[in-house]
Amino acid sequence: MAAEPIKITRVRFCEEFSFGQFRRVNLTGYNFTTNIAFKTFPYQWKSFMVVEGELPAAQKEFNFGFKVTFRDSKGAVYSESAGENPVKPPTDQPDYLMIVVPGVWDIRESGTADVSITINAEPAFAQTFKLTQGDSAYLAKPVPMENSRIVTEGDPTFASMLCSCANKELSIIDCYVSPTVLATVLGGVRADVAVRVMTDPKYVDTFRTELPAMHLVHRQIEVRFARDFHDRFLILDSTDHWHVGASLNGLDKKRVWHYQKLMKRDDVEKVAKRLAEAWAQAKTL
Repeated sequence: MAAEPIKITRVRFCEEFSFGQFRRVNLTGYNFTTNIAFKTFPYQWKSFMVVEGELPAAQKEFNFGFKVTFRDSKGAVYSESAGENPVKPPTDQPDYLMIVVPGVWDIRESGTADVSITINAEPAFAQTFKLTQGDSAYLAKPVPMENSRIVTEGDPTFASMLCSCANKELSIIDCYVSPTVLATVLGGVRADVAVRVMTDPKYVDTFRTELPAMHLVHRQIEVRFARDFHDRFLILDSTDHWHVGASLNGLDKKRVWHYQKLMKRDDVEKVAKRLAEAWAQAKTL
């Protein structure tokens, strides 16, 4: 008798995603339609693709694959994004499937986004989303590129946008960062980006508990523990080194923050060298 298949029920996009207290999933800007509007074109779209479905009883680990194909108004393909990762069914809701795929996509003009989902390399779901200008409640946001920013209201948006600009690798050095805050700032980071986090050894037990849930979204995240750095840094693709004025753990507090990109080559090389040494010697889970 053939095994009961995994059923994908819908795919939608949302503006923000995070794991809250007691592992509650927080979604904001959730788009309930297949019509997505943008303020202007071209646009750099930071969003989360939320895949929901039903799991058969006693479902074991399976391979989840996705592909998003962007087409212009004439149907010509101008961009594609794809990925595949193993997924372990959740233990708290064994019959419910939710997979969140973060992405930052460059939208050129009105057209469509064709989404296809595979389970164990077999087609499981397909949906076409219409991309237009200004005719729905969902409005994408641009990602700012600058060398310095003062934040006065403890808003995590800028930190999240910085992290979302990483294409291959993101390093976060912060001795006070928590898994909850990480889930927020990593919200727009693509699933295929390798994430390295270095924090204080006193958080070993906390991350040992929370990291499995984070792996549902970021399969390539690794956390190590050391006290080599006092200041906080965000490093994108080993090239853009940002100094952060205080721990990301205080992003919800109404204080003044300063983000500064390191511009001197000597400064960048010093930080990169010290991080490589510290990472190699840091404690692992």
